[in-house]
Amino acid sequence: YAPKTQPYFLSPLVNTVQGFAVETPSTAQDIVGSPSSKYTLVENTVLLGPSVPRDSEKRRKYFAVQENLSKHHFETDLVYTFDYYQHFLDMPTLKFVVTSFLKFDISGIVGPQPLQLSMAKSMDGEGYYWNFEIWHEKLLTFHKEEEERVEEEGGGGGKDKDA
Repeated sequence: YAPKTQPYFLSPLVNTVQGFAVETPSTAQDIVGSPSSKYTLVENTVLLGPSVPRDSEKRRKYFAVQENLSKHHFETDLVYTFDYYQHFLDMPTLKFVVTSFLKFDISGIVGPQPLQLSMAKSMDGEGYYWNFEIWHEKLLTFHKEEEERVEEEGGGGGKDKDA
């Protein structure tokens, strides 16, 4: 992608996100939501013009078309809110959910490191707009159990027990 002087939609996140709102700072929704909206973002694409569907499913299909996506760019004086969630990773249990009866614990795969959610700051990879490390108790427990297993097998990683 060549550098552009005007902000633009590079990623089609706008066609995968469950809820999307474009609002002025004075009318922006509370990101926590409200009981009336069941704490989810209320779809609002009015400021993008009449060609953008108001329904989230239709909006996703609309922005899946490159020609439609290229007609839009970000305005710095507007507030863009994305309600993005997924149902495959159950964070309280740290299990990958394929179906309600088929779930896999991923703590052994992830190991003693956090899950990382981030948005790169630039194409050169220098820094992040935001970067969250998500720790789970299982990851810390896994690390301790793995250290104990290694010690029992005699592979203490260079640690001298008598030191």
